Amino acid sequence: MKIIDICYDFSGMSTLKKYYINNNIKEYNIINLPLALSIGDIKNDLYNRTIFDVELKSKINELLNSINDNTIIRVFSSRINVEEYLLLLFICNLFNNKNNKVEVIFTSDYLNVHTLGALSYEEIINVLKSKKDLSKKEINQYSKMWDNLVKINSEVRVLEKNQIINKKYSDFDEIILNTLEKLGKCRETQLIGKLLSNSITSSFDVNVYGYLVDRLINNNEINVINNDIIERNNPKNI
Repeated sequence: MKIIDICYDFSGMSTLKKYYINNNIKEYNIINLPLALSIGDIKNDLYNRTIFDVELKSKINELLNSINDNTIIRVFSSRINVEEYLLLLFICNLFNNKNNKVEVIFTSDYLNVHTLGALSYEEIINVLKSKKDLSKKEINQYSKMWDNLVKINSEVRVLEKNQIINKKYSDFDEIILNTLEKLGKCRETQLIGKLLSNSITSSFDVNVYGYLVDRLINNNEINVINNDIIERNNPKNI
């Protein structure tokens, strides 16, 4: 049977690929799906939106065109990274009415790492041992969780204590702006690094923080001075 490995980002895909190559495994299929499901509309425009310069519809079609009834779907997920957890829910929903066997590997169970990409390729052999076959009941449960998130369709989704929490962009605006004001004029990457270190929510990755900062730039809450130097617009005393 053919196995298709599904992971969230290019970093995780590269780690898996290096593991297969270094172990002389010639037949492998890896698809990365950077769907960015933690942010934005997942109800009305999921398949047509472009997030982080990735055209989502083509990525999903690539997956669907690569399978048959005997294909095993193996998802690399995480209990502490919202993107990888939401990816599992989405895949279970996508395959809920199909006959494919679905497996999951929670990389966060191995050394408490957030994502697959945080591992070295030498560690993959041990991570693969934690593979879990999902029952039809489990697939259906994860699928229903996704359906509920689509119904709510919040602006932002975070993962806290193994639960998806629905939030608004405004829940993070003042935290980001106040962090920028304390830093003063700085590069956008410096602000994002500070937000990561302060752990507004540990489930976000660097791309999502970048998206939230860019949104504030587009809303004229943050000024871009030059050469990526930014400052808060209309600063307050904090």
